[in-house]
Amino acid sequence: MSPIRRLEKRLETMENTKTTNNLEKFIDKMMDMVELNQKIIEDIVRSNQATREDIGILVGKLDSLQAKITSFVEMVQSAAESDVAQTAADSTTETIKPLIDRLEAMSDQTKETNTQLVESLGNIEKLLRKAPQPTMPTSPSSQTAREILARRGITPQQ
Repeated sequence: MSPIRRLEKRLETMENTKTTNNLEKFIDKMMDMVELNQKIIEDIVRSNQATREDIGILVGKLDSLQAKITSFVEMVQSAAESDVAQTAADSTTETIKPLIDRLEAMSDQTKETNTQLVESLGNIEKLLRKAPQPTMPTSPSSQTAREILARRGITPQQ
């Protein structure tokens, strides 16, 4: 027998035996598992692609949200700055106004006092010009300091 013929016979015997039958069932089950595995991989690929598309949409929405938040923060900052400036101006005006009023009142009082003082000095000057000048002291209170010291026996130092 030729080697090819021997292989054919051997193949026939393997096909007819039970082990071959079990082997075919095993191979069928393996093929089913491979097909199932392939379907799972295809589902994962589709899911992965859908996730990528969703992430792409999400990135665009996040950029839009960031722009809106930036705009909002800028509006809040500008509003806060103008509010702080206005509040500071109002507060300063409210705080300083009573002080300014008080200073003005004090200034008016000082002007009145100065006017009265000038009038009093004018009257005193008129009285001094009209009054006669004493030539000789008549009372001890009008004596000079030298006279008082000389009377006590103290010589003034020069």
